[in-house]
Amino acid sequence: MNDSGGISDSDSSVILTSAADFRDQGMILIDNEQMHYYAKSGNTLQQLVRGVGGTTAASHSDDVIV
Repeated sequence: MNDSGGISDSDSSVILTSAADFRDQGMILIDNEQMHYYAKSGNTLQQLVRGVGGTTAASHSDDVIV
């Protein structure tokens, strides 16, 4: 993840270093939180639905692996 300052538990988008290998919609895992995203623009995954699959929305630091 390349989102200066990380993301809060309520952010609805996340900036990646490169989203080239990501589909236009899909699921990601950051730390222990699963998220669905419904749009992609450049290196930004948008329209996040947080804390899916029984996980909990949480804050995440910059530079974590997605």
